Amino acid sequence: MNKRLLYCKEKYEGTIWSSDKYGEYIVINYINTRKVAIKFLSTNYSYYTTMCRIKRGSVKDYLAPSVCGVGYVGEGSFKPSIKGLDSKPYKVWHCMLQRCYDESILGRYPTYKGCSVADEWHNFQNFAKWFEDNYIEGHQLDKDSLVEGNKIYSEDTCTFISPQANTEVAHAKNYKMVSPDKVGVSIYNLRKFCRDNDLTYSCMRKVNNGSRKQHKGWTKYTPEEE
Repeated sequence: MNKRLLYCKEKYEGTIWSSDKYGEYIVINYINTRKVAIKFLSTNYSYYTTMCRIKRGSVKDYLAPSVCGVGYVGEGSFKPSIKGLDSKPYKVWHCMLQRCYDESILGRYPTYKGCSVADEWHNFQNFAKWFEDNYIEGHQLDKDSLVEGNKIYSEDTCTFISPQANTEVAHAKNYKMVSPDKVGVSIYNLRKFCRDNDLTYSCMRKVNNGSRKQHKGWTKYTPEEE
């Protein structure tokens, strides 16, 4: 080992520095000025960078929860931005986290209170891979249509649906009607139920609110019929 390298190793290894946004990190291995290993103290994330970046504090911790206190970019091939603009999967991921964890968003849209994102999707790399495999152009991320009453965004509960279908799901309610066979039927998403059973949605709405007695034998449910 030459004297210059030995001097630099003794000078820098073990020293602690501070980044602009990601807290403190320690130099753990000095190879040369263009290859220096650092480790962030808060996450133990480590990688090689340059001495110049270390001194400037312009290094990034890809495991630091930088989005809504839970989301992190992670280490992988999916980029959060392309040519200075947020990538499509990053935009969807970021908005999903905001709906669940941003108090200002929850204040405007209280229906998202109690919702959460699965731990594996806190890592943008995992979400982006799922996004790449499942995204349909022009469709929107949805957590409700696969699992009724679902509160968790995950690969098992989410899908992409059209804006029209997403609006329909968002406004879906629970109903209870009486079938032509005089059986009480619980219905979630009346519009979809009518579409699947050859019924007219507007007529069924009128039956439910009492302005119409029946539609194709379907009548309004009353507690006395229990």
